[in-house]
Amino acid sequence: MTYTGKNHSGGKNWPLQLKDLHNMTLWNYSMGGSLIDIKLINDCKWCKNDLREQYSYFYENMLNNKFFYQKWNSNNSLFVIFTGHNDMKKVRRENIEMDISNITNGFFNIIEDLYNVGARNILIFELLPVYRGPARYRFYKKVKKEDVLMFNNYIKINAKNFFNKHSNANIIIYNILERVENIIDNCYMFGFKDCTNAYKNNETENIRDYLWKNSHLSEQGNKILTNDIDSILSSLNEEK
Repeated sequence: MTYTGKNHSGGKNWPLQLKDLHNMTLWNYSMGGSLIDIKLINDCKWCKNDLREQYSYFYENMLNNKFFYQKWNSNNSLFVIFTGHNDMKKVRRENIEMDISNITNGFFNIIEDLYNVGARNILIFELLPVYRGPARYRFYKKVKKEDVLMFNNYIKINAKNFFNKHSNANIIIYNILERVENIIDNCYMFGFKDCTNAYKNNETENIRDYLWKNSHLSEQGNKILTNDIDSILSSLNEEK
């Protein structure tokens, strides 16, 4: 299904902004509130869908002479995955490293499935520094910085192993944690007035002054991501 444009930024998020820069079609199989793999999470009453289910929808619509089978190929398509935050809400403190290891291994099992059906260009976002964002006292009150760093490190380890196995693929890890922490530390330099609270709670003010719309980055915050990702993709094209 093509992307409707609905998002949480209060304007255009980075995929829509990137589309403005290039002639491209966006296909969206994301689902709000998703986990990576529900089977890997213990005792979650609100968990309804996961990345595995999203992959199944992609498979049903984009492969094997299905509806959009001829609309993409391995060379002209970029698969982007930005997930894991909901999983971090449910990891068990007493088993946190085992849980994170299992979750990230499950994540790369799905990446492997994508590779097997033709994905050769894959962009993975690390986790945001949610411990410094506006949801730090609500949704992520139990999540520590070291937890997020551990998750991101396991993503890097799995990505390296994946590339060693599939050297004909491009797998890109976007260090959004370091990027957003740098923006928070230099808030005014990036043109913001508030980089830790949400515009959602201050809607009488100018949204352009806020890095965060809610627990998601604002349109202005997304613009920084757009420029980063555009630079990354341009550098890859130059190497070909």
